[in-house]
Amino acid sequence: MEAVAAELVRQRKNLRIITNNIYAASITAARTDYTVIIASGVVRPLDGGITGVATVDFINQFKVDYAIMSTHGIENDGSLLDDDYKEVSVMQAMVNNARVRYLGVDHSKFNSNALVRLGDIGAFDKLFTDRPPSAAMQKTLNERGVAWQVADPVSK
Repeated sequence: MEAVAAELVRQRKNLRIITNNIYAASITAARTDYTVIIASGVVRPLDGGITGVATVDFINQFKVDYAIMSTHGIENDGSLLDDDYKEVSVMQAMVNNARVRYLGVDHSKFNSNALVRLGDIGAFDKLFTDRPPSAAMQKTLNERGVAWQVADPVSK
């Protein structure tokens, strides 16, 4: 999500951003033409994600144009998986409160195992990744009506 935040800062003006990630908030808050709203809740030290019941309640206050998210794994049947059930609740609230839903994952997330079911890839409008998905995954995406795109490499 930090890479997405950095690209937004580089390419977009005048955004209102609601996030549950302290690192994404820090990156985007540097722009004076952005309004950055950060969720309340418990900060996960590993990745700066904010989770918990308070976070879900916070997210449910909004109806946003776009939700940009990631997840730990996507199985070939379209199941989206994560390791943290509290994060899954937050992500489900984001899906339910967005008009357009984007999922960003690197190639390692395809067929990656995780414990908690987030939902189905069909809940998303578009998937962005760094390499083309396998033929089986492309079939699932097509069946669910999910467009996909290999993102341009981020220049450093």
